[in-house]
Amino acid sequence: MKKKIRPLSHYTTTTHGPFKPRKEGQRLDPVSGWYSLWLLLHTYRAKVLATAIEHHGLFVLDRFDRPTSTSGKPDTHDESSNHALDLLAAIAAEERHPGPVSTLDHEKWEFESHPLERFGWTKSHLPDFEKIANTDDTKLSVPVPWSQRSAQEFREEVQRLGSLSAAAKANGVKRQRYTRVHDKAIGKPKKQSDSKSAPGVPGWISPGARSK
Repeated sequence: MKKKIRPLSHYTTTTHGPFKPRKEGQRLDPVSGWYSLWLLLHTYRAKVLATAIEHHGLFVLDRFDRPTSTSGKPDTHDESSNHALDLLAAIAAEERHPGPVSTLDHEKWEFESHPLERFGWTKSHLPDFEKIANTDDTKLSVPVPWSQRSAQEFREEVQRLGSLSAAAKANGVKRQRYTRVHDKAIGKPKKQSDSKSAPGVPGWISPGARSK
């Protein structure tokens, strides 16, 4: 199915904002850093994006246009990766049996956002689509979950993103949880309490704790 690339004027009104145009056949890079499935479909086939979701997870824009992991929204159908896969399945069916006009080019999307614009990846989480497109699905390796990374991977991620808070946000988890897993992976010792109380005994009832 031949996909029509919309004019620049259309892209500037959508959720991903203006983009840096590239040569024909190359991926469009949005200035905002949000790579929506809708935008990526202008370069990659639906099955490539579906495989990327299955192997690398997916993000969704919340009501404040903040990217959050779909893995944390299992009970919200329209914000789940399964919903995104259902939408892609409809596009894949069109790719197998193309009609005169793609539903991606329906005139209604000139005035409102396509549902696939809400799903995608940030630049730091963008999968290698070229590798996926040119590799047999059975040979793709499933990435290690973030919580099972090596100490070196954790150090590199924090260094790349600048802080533990930024790394936690990038992985769609709370800072406290990320810090706990990060410290355990790198072997950072737990902070020892300054209290000399016996185990299980509140410090305020220890000898000398109360002034006479």
